[in-house]
Amino acid sequence: MELTRKKPRDFVYIDELREADNNWPNYFLGNKVWVFFDSYKAQLAGDLPYSRIVVSCDNETGWTLHKAWSELAQLELIIEQIKTPISQDQLVKLGFVKWFGWYE
Repeated sequence: MELTRKKPRDFVYIDELREADNNWPNYFLGNKVWVFFDSYKAQLAGDLPYSRIVVSCDNETGWTLHKAWSELAQLELIIEQIKTPISQDQLVKLGFVKWFGWYE
């Protein structure tokens, strides 16, 4: 897995469009959904560390899975289980939660 560093404490592992099945309410170009996997190692007072995977079908709708920074290895295993075409059903089985609006 290739690592992209956004800021000294922000790490992006996956940021790409992937093929989706036909049961999404919307799609990006080519019937694809956006898959984003990142983590944040908090070092500033008041910040919380996290690891997350976000799968979205547009700018305001999708599925997210959040874990603690210490559980990054668990998310690495989960991201490998997401098969294409990506379905909402498989995301539910993997523990993702639906979101609308802005994900955090």
